[in-house]
Amino acid sequence: MPRFIALLLAGGAVFALAACATPTDPTPAELAEALPDHGEVSDGDSFTCRRIQITGTRMFERVCALDSQWAEQADRTGEAVNAIGAGDRSQVRPDSFGGPGR
Repeated sequence: MPRFIALLLAGGAVFALAACATPTDPTPAELAEALPDHGEVSDGDSFTCRRIQITGTRMFERVCALDSQWAEQADRTGEAVNAIGAGDRSQVRPDSFGGPGR
């Protein structure tokens, strides 16, 4: 009987601690998964979510960005491809060539 009471008290303590646990903030990936594929933000800009394959894996990452950010990234990518094609690699730097969410 005393063992039953001890187990009951221990179980109650675990339950009480679990109830007091604060939820963690969602990660950016969890936030991206919660968004629809297309939409508008409060200031009228529209956003699009895309599935981007992670280089070297079969996994995908869902990335959400404003449409203006997607267009800016496409412009930067085109400039980098043109610079490499022309043999000028001085413009292509990893720190200046980022994508949405970076």
